[in-house]
Amino acid sequence: MALPAGPRGSDEALRDPFNTSVATLLADQIGVACEIVPKPATGAIPALMGGEGDIVLPTLLSRRNAGRVLLAQPHAILDAVVISALRRPLRGPDMLAGLRVGLLASHAFAFGDDAGIPHHAVVTRLPDLATLEEALLAQEVEAALLPMPQARALASRNPGAGLSPRFTLRPFTFAPALRFGEHDLRHVVNAALAEALHDGTLAALFRREIGLPLLPLAPL
Repeated sequence: MALPAGPRGSDEALRDPFNTSVATLLADQIGVACEIVPKPATGAIPALMGGEGDIVLPTLLSRRNAGRVLLAQPHAILDAVVISALRRPLRGPDMLAGLRVGLLASHAFAFGDDAGIPHHAVVTRLPDLATLEEALLAQEVEAALLPMPQARALASRNPGAGLSPRFTLRPFTFAPALRFGEHDLRHVVNAALAEALHDGTLAALFRREIGLPLLPLAPL
């Protein structure tokens, strides 16, 4: 199973406890051994297509990704928020006009160049979280779009920088991805996720590892 690698080197490559737990849960339900194969976020789907893994976690639910892979039922939703250190208020998309806004390449890969960022902002695509963090701290970008847990972690890691999440721009929905044609595996994965959702296991994992309640998940 392929998971996007962490942003700060090989020692953090498996620091995705929620999706690691979900991968282990799925493997246990399916009855196979779980092997985690860390990949950069933009390399996870190509690795899947190349046979390096059988399931990719997490995969952003988007029209672009739906044309690349077979998506199972969603297993997580996170608010994507705008984080900034600007002293002036940022209370909504209109206030991004003219600002340089950082966007991770993996999000652009899934959604297109703007990922829902308004066209009146200047979008800067950045390869990974570490580069985005450096760009924010160096004021090379004035804001960035990140899932809430990453935004909170970035702000807490730089307490003197004035970084804080300002507003929610959109939800990011995540689902396991499989190769086209793997319909039997998708059926088993969906059944395992449905059971984990029904008995509260998925929500408990999400709260334990992410620190947030699991938002309601709509089926595909």
